[in-house]
Amino acid sequence: MAEPLILPDSSVWIEANRTGAPADLQGRTKQLLREKRLAIAPPIRLEVLCGARVFSVYEELQGFFDALTDLPVNEEVWGRAYALGFHARRKGLPKLAPDILIAAIALTHHVPLWHCDRDFEQLRQVEPALMTYWHPHQSP
Repeated sequence: MAEPLILPDSSVWIEANRTGAPADLQGRTKQLLREKRLAIAPPIRLEVLCGARVFSVYEELQGFFDALTDLPVNEEVWGRAYALGFHARRKGLPKLAPDILIAAIALTHHVPLWHCDRDFEQLRQVEPALMTYWHPHQSP
């Protein structure tokens, strides 16, 4: 049986590629890439590609992401995002539209979300079914 996919948030991609990033994060990312266990989703791709400083890096990232399993944003994802956003707001959480959409993608596709962003841990208070790994405390 194949190991399950993992959806790294843009915060993981940014942290893993930062100069001076922790070696364990870089190593684990490379291992999961070799195992073909990493997925990508449109809002994460958008966040990372918007951060490219030069076109050659943009093209390199685009090719890299094209090789990953793509988790689509479909009607089920949007429905889950709307509900999650509504319930998050009722609990007093700020409007985190991109994070809400990313969490809905992970929930809909039944994949854990790997992140370096406290907002996702807040969203777990709203939707405990959201599976997360939070670097630096955990890794998949």
